[in-house]
Amino acid sequence: MSKEFQDELLLKLPTMPSCDVLEWYKSTHSIYNAEAIIYRNAYVQDPLTGHKEKMCECRCSACKEVFYLPRVEFNGCRSAYAPAPFGFQLINGEQVWSGDNVLCPECAAEAEVFHVGAIGRKTELSAGFFMTVERIEETPVFLLWRTSKSVSKSADTEIEVNPWEAYAFSKKRCYKYVGYTSSYNQYTGYQYSPLEEWKALRRCEDTLKNSGLDFYCINDSIFEGTCLQNAKINLFIKQSKRGKCYLISYLRSYLLHNQLENLVNEGLSPFINQLTEENSYGINYGNPAKIIRKGLDFKQKKPAKMLGLNKEEYFYFKSQKWTPTELDLYKKAREKGNAPGAAEFKLFLDNLTIHDFKEIIEHSEPTVRICRYLLKQQKKYPENHISWYYLSDYWKMAEDLGEAFDSMRDKYPQNIKVFHDRYVEKINERTENDFAKKEKKERAAFRKLKKEFEDFNFAADGFCIFIAPEPKSLRYEGKILSHCVGRYVKEHAKGERCIFFLRKSEYPQVPFYTVTLDTQNLKITMNLGHFNCIATPEVEAFSEKWLEYIREVRSKKDERKHKYNRNAECA
Repeated sequence: MSKEFQDELLLKLPTMPSCDVLEWYKSTHSIYNAEAIIYRNAYVQDPLTGHKEKMCECRCSACKEVFYLPRVEFNGCRSAYAPAPFGFQLINGEQVWSGDNVLCPECAAEAEVFHVGAIGRKTELSAGFFMTVERIEETPVFLLWRTSKSVSKSADTEIEVNPWEAYAFSKKRCYKYVGYTSSYNQYTGYQYSPLEEWKALRRCEDTLKNSGLDFYCINDSIFEGTCLQNAKINLFIKQSKRGKCYLISYLRSYLLHNQLENLVNEGLSPFINQLTEENSYGINYGNPAKIIRKGLDFKQKKPAKMLGLNKEEYFYFKSQKWTPTELDLYKKAREKGNAPGAAEFKLFLDNLTIHDFKEIIEHSEPTVRICRYLLKQQKKYPENHISWYYLSDYWKMAEDLGEAFDSMRDKYPQNIKVFHDRYVEKINERTENDFAKKEKKERAAFRKLKKEFEDFNFAADGFCIFIAPEPKSLRYEGKILSHCVGRYVKEHAKGERCIFFLRKSEYPQVPFYTVTLDTQNLKITMNLGHFNCIATPEVEAFSEKWLEYIREVRSKKDERKHKYNRNAECA
């Protein structure tokens, strides 16, 4: 039934606004005053010498006059040189290029300058949108029109008015129509082409998000006897004039919840628009506006109860113009208990960030106590940016240091910055001590491995290889060769990864290749150079020689160890 209704309505939609509407838009907007000067290369004969000189032939779209001006070659780099590397010079000596705005020398009309190569079949000089409302039988329809003025290569102008979007409202739902097709280009983004007729869409999405959109004479009589009779449309538009106006989303929400008109009567249209944004994920990145489904109690009729507030709270809500986010924070603080009053809550928000207040509410400490303390600290020490970060970080550092607060005076000190900085010094001192101990332990482990695998040092064919001598050399190796070996200090110290440095014999201090050795099976598990490049044939050949060498060294060690154990048994 809904599809049949939409298709029937499609045949009745107007494809052009009335003449009165066009005259109104022309008289109230200046987009039709946009003009252009088109210039191209020309040769003009000098009457005195008879020689032809390079000039610019200019044509104005306002007066249609053709005039010639001296040609000027460009110097340097400029985006306007793309169509042609030259411009022209006015009588006063001003040099003009494609893309500049000047006054026509013939009629003094303000015009934008284009080289003929920058003009396609037609190029838009200006464009705008306006909306009209019509009643088709018992259905109110909001019609969005796009009007534009374009210019051709011959400086002829054309004014177009095309149907763009239409929204028709029945008792239960909204139907959408469009007068354009869209395509996506990876270089220019979405491009829209007018159809000059309407096309029905099966899915209704509110893409009409223009703030300050112009409406032509929306008469309340149009909506009498329709589903939008009490929607307070004119009042909603008037209240939303200074900000974003999600009219279609409001009306779609109104079809489901008629009590939204009570909020409009109370002057809360800006709040409804903000609530629409809260309910529409990614609306600021091109996603459509959605129907309001959360943020209000639609079981209630009165505005205060719909917002979940009492009379006093509702008074402050209206006077202070809370946003949906602020209202939600207030209700969460109130549910937690020991909540601030509405007036004090606004004071907190003015001095603390929304992010800070969210974390304060989630903390186990009373919200009011924390906020009052932070405000007191901000007044006492205005030169320091005292925030929730200072207090929470102070508590966390005390916990890390194992220091318990004996009293509220310790937990909420008179000067939070002094106590906070004192704990920072303690934490830094402990960190430095821990790092020194860790570094000392790692160096000892590196020295032990160096002594254990000293026999594995080897040199041949212009290369040499030796075990990583200390932690900082391993980190330096990873930094210079731009790979991750610097992160394996701990693994090398434990013997999990035995890392060797392969260098050129003439430059033994310069990182070249990094080799990881499986010390149990004497196999190379990694042999990588700069940016993890694989080993060259020369490096591979040297590595094979080194493996043969260390296997022979390991074999001799095992023989000596076996011989020593046998002599010990005989003794």
